[in-house]
Amino acid sequence: MSNVPPYAVVFKTHFWDAFAARQLQRLRRHAGTENLFVLVDETRQPVPDIGHDHVIRMTEQTSEQEGFLVYPKGRLFWYNTDYQLYHFIEKFPQFAYIVTVEYDCVVNMDISHMVEAMAVRGLDFVGQPVRSPASFWHW
Repeated sequence: MSNVPPYAVVFKTHFWDAFAARQLQRLRRHAGTENLFVLVDETRQPVPDIGHDHVIRMTEQTSEQEGFLVYPKGRLFWYNTDYQLYHFIEKFPQFAYIVTVEYDCVVNMDISHMVEAMAVRGLDFVGQPVRSPASFWHW
């Protein structure tokens, strides 16, 4: 890929066990390791060693120290998923794109192809809209 802008892949989790480790291994196949980061929410408890070079450990207190409102306490990163990204962007401004992958998702393609396609089209965001009213959401 010759037109791939600098990008990071951020694997987000709030725990570390054999399942999370397998998910990270799966992601490595499509993301490489150079710009693959693990961003772990340790608000409830610290996680053990992850065995990866790029690990960012956060708590709700981290966001509070950065000036963000901590609401709702105990569920901050569930309702404000962008707070962790603001933290990441502040630490690593060199990336033109950030691909976030939650611990319970699987990527089945070379991520660089998607980033290149986004750059060629001038897209800043790709996502699946939720079209049903919030009152129907199971969560």
